Amino acid sequence: MFPSLYENLIGDYRNDTSSITTLTDSYYNQQNGTVHGTVSVITGYVKNGYSYDGSTAYITVADSLALNRDMPKTNGMSLAFSYNLNTNANTSTVLVAKQTSSFSAGWGLYMTYSSGSTATLTFKSAFATTNGTWTIAIPATGWHRITLAFSATTGPGSILVYVDGIIVTATAGTVGSGVYLTDSGLSLLIGGFSASSYNYKGYLSDIRIWDRVLNTYELTNEITAIKGRLTLMYDTLNNPQYFYVDHVQGAIGMKLQYNPNGMLSNTYEATSPSNYVLENMYIDEQYKLGTITSNVAITEIGIFDGTNTMVAYATFPPVIYNSNNYHLAFNLLIAN
Repeated sequence: MFPSLYENLIGDYRNDTSSITTLTDSYYNQQNGTVHGTVSVITGYVKNGYSYDGSTAYITVADSLALNRDMPKTNGMSLAFSYNLNTNANTSTVLVAKQTSSFSAGWGLYMTYSSGSTATLTFKSAFATTNGTWTIAIPATGWHRITLAFSATTGPGSILVYVDGIIVTATAGTVGSGVYLTDSGLSLLIGGFSASSYNYKGYLSDIRIWDRVLNTYELTNEITAIKGRLTLMYDTLNNPQYFYVDHVQGAIGMKLQYNPNGMLSNTYEATSPSNYVLENMYIDEQYKLGTITSNVAITEIGIFDGTNTMVAYATFPPVIYNSNNYHLAFNLLIAN
């Protein structure tokens, strides 16, 4: 993930454990969701997702300090998720919402689809005088990724919507007016309000929520980051560069060279560093080097591709690292 996409991330729902009872929040807030009704685990857009049965299945995430922020009117909010209707019809079903079933408070994103190649998203926001709605035409076949940003202290508010990294038109329906009606105390809902109430039928995966408005660059490239194809790095002049990771292949090697006696050579060897720890490194993950159990002086880090060719590195004066207590932060440089 791009480094900035960690900022104000408050929920990252990827079902890493393949559970059919608990939807895991992979971010450190650990605001896990409770699965109700009948779901099955499927291979999602990137990580695992669920197939929702359209009648009983839905997920609730209890309100919490992280979620209870009245996001639209404080910092704004952003939401991203992947969907696949799998040819199923849906009539005004919940995708992701923090809203009452009477639409009297909060916000929600809904889907309507009967047949053909196009479905309709509807975003609803509750305001004191008149609720606001926007509709967006989206593809009805295959996997797609939706990323949106919304902010509103008072109606009508503003919304940006991207489908597969491309901005699309959000058509205003009812123009909202009055102050935003709080979502404080409401559960986050995925796939329905309750059993037999606005239940979604199809696949959902890789759901993320931020309590800020992502900028246009982030909204455009979030799809690239979630797929693990791109990581931002810097060259020796501190100019942003990119190197690619093939998520389909699973991982690249992260070899950490270290020496308890001080600095290693400044020659960055692509094969067999004098000492290294080999980790599988996935984009959008955080790592703790559990194999280093005692204090060591880390001086060089190299990232190598599948052919053991180094593609990026970092070097610094010896840093005493204890995996039980510390994290390291550094800029990676492109290896020429």
